[in-house]
Amino acid sequence: MRKKKSYSRKLEEIAKEFQFSEAVLNQDKEIDDRHIISDLAVNVGDEDGDEKLEATIQNTLLLAQNAADQAKESSEKQAELIIGNANETAQRILDKAHGDVVAINDEYERVKEEFIKFRAKFRGFMNTQLQTFDELEKDLTKNYNGKSASSSWGSTMWP
Repeated sequence: MRKKKSYSRKLEEIAKEFQFSEAVLNQDKEIDDRHIISDLAVNVGDEDGDEKLEATIQNTLLLAQNAADQAKESSEKQAELIIGNANETAQRILDKAHGDVVAINDEYERVKEEFIKFRAKFRGFMNTQLQTFDELEKDLTKNYNGKSASSSWGSTMWP
């Protein structure tokens, strides 16, 4: 869920950057268009209108080509920045995931060691209890050396 919000936030930032770039390009285009229109207005009144009109059209084409080149270059730079940011974000996510895996493995090993210790202690405890029961049985047999006591005890306690 957190990753989706992070990606959504990143996409929103990218969209805002593109909108800003588009607005700047539109402003540049409007300024260029105003220059072209004023050049055309000046040239229409001249006697050498055809030559000046041709020159204006060529200038217009050059300006348009320059604007397109600038837009392309700007877009390529933004794309490189976006890719770089995405790669950095991906690397941070991978690093965090790797850290989480290491932490989980460490915790697993710690719990495993605790279980081994517990098992050894419990096994020792159970062996001690069995020895105590064996000793109790021997004491009972020794103290009650009679056949009836020994046989009745054995039949009720042990299979």
